[in-house]
Amino acid sequence: MNAGITGGMPQLLKPITGTIFGRLVGAKVSQMSKWVTPLLKQRFYKLENHPEEPEPQDQVQMLINYALRERQHEVNDYESLVRRVVAQNFGSIHNTQLQVTNLICDVLGSDAEFNTIAVLRDEMDRILGPDDSITWTKSTIQAMTRADSVARETIRLGAFGSRGVFRKVMIDGFKTEDGHHIPKGSLISFMGHPAQTDNELYEDGLKYDPFRFSRVRELAASRDENVPPVTFVTTSPEFLTFGHGKHACPGRFLIDFEMKMILAYMLRNYDIKFADEHEGKRPPNKWIAEAITPPQGVHIMVKRRERK
Repeated sequence: MNAGITGGMPQLLKPITGTIFGRLVGAKVSQMSKWVTPLLKQRFYKLENHPEEPEPQDQVQMLINYALRERQHEVNDYESLVRRVVAQNFGSIHNTQLQVTNLICDVLGSDAEFNTIAVLRDEMDRILGPDDSITWTKSTIQAMTRADSVARETIRLGAFGSRGVFRKVMIDGFKTEDGHHIPKGSLISFMGHPAQTDNELYEDGLKYDPFRFSRVRELAASRDENVPPVTFVTTSPEFLTFGHGKHACPGRFLIDFEMKMILAYMLRNYDIKFADEHEGKRPPNKWIAEAITPPQGVHIMVKRRERK
């Protein structure tokens, strides 16, 4: 956001605003360093003194292993490692915040028709177990096919940006399939939201159907058929929330974990519903230029739940 504000300033003011905002960001990174550096030191101590113990399966350990394998000069550079942790989380935190808000509204708004909450709780208890001693792993996340469908349906309809892929034309004489000539150096983009709500591609494309994607997988499994897996992180020309191709957003794997962990914790520990003023209906999202934002001022009632 600070970079965007600086970029919109007159050229004369950019050095001033850039310096001010840069110091503000630096202060936040220093604050993060106080939290992350002790963890990094603990991990390095464990690797050096107790290498036989199983490694934690998390982002911090992945960064440490990469530094040990590819960037030995950064192994003891805690500031560099902290900045990498901050940068990776920054890339997903705004999207996570927006989409978790959408996710909660979508789950509540679809519950009356699809019994969404009960179906999700049943899947979560079956996969995660009855208590809170959960070890989150990739296989655990992948097993939650209905939660995966709910999250994918949320980002299908509520992706923040309506444009999915941006590309720069790097050759002369580029011609599209329908005959349009595009000069070298042109910036082009592909509209994601219209494709993701096209009724020819998705039945009742503007309707939120929480189990749209899991039904296909479950039906194929019941018939012992093989179908291409369509999961939260799957991209295609018809699903451009995270872009497509080799430059698709790598942060989608992180937000996949985050959304399902938040959803599981919320539904397993709390009863939630819209306040009476909403009459059980999900307030619509808002368009700001080409961006889609969650509704503001939504009131949700929350009560701690006793697990059976």
